[in-house]
Amino acid sequence: MLFLQKIQSFFQKKSAGFTLVEIMVSVALFTIVVTISMGALLTIVDTNRKAQTLQLVMNNLNFAVESMVREMREANSFAVDSTSRILTIGRIDDVNGTPRADVTFSLETINGIGTLVRKEGTGEKEALTAEGISVDALWFQKVGDTPARVILVLKGHSTITKAGTQSDFSIQTTVAQRNK
Repeated sequence: MLFLQKIQSFFQKKSAGFTLVEIMVSVALFTIVVTISMGALLTIVDTNRKAQTLQLVMNNLNFAVESMVREMREANSFAVDSTSRILTIGRIDDVNGTPRADVTFSLETINGIGTLVRKEGTGEKEALTAEGISVDALWFQKVGDTPARVILVLKGHSTITKAGTQSDFSIQTTVAQRNK
């Protein structure tokens, strides 16, 4: 009976509260778990920011290249300069057959950033790429005559620094002139 009383008194003392050592161990474990969780959360947020930046770059490049390709397919003639850096396309109005102003695509440096530029006739130059994209190289090569094809190579990087990384890109496509 004395033995049972000792066991009961032992458990009664334990149920009265936690010891200092138990509280310190539980706080230490809680701190470790929270620290690991916060590190994982910050990594996920950073990765998401980088993915959004890359998506922005890809959307802008897609728009710029598709704009060029659309006009190149409808062109009546292609002319590539001797440096292979400037492409001029000739166009004819489909309604009455009169020549329209030529369109020129080239790479120009604007505010220290390489920019893909479109110029129609003697009009103003317009940038096809956004400020966050720097085009480092642009190259055209005309292949064949009937139908004429142009190989387009575009290389560069994103200059958006809020994500903390630079995304490089390299695009190559071949555009065939539509038969008219």
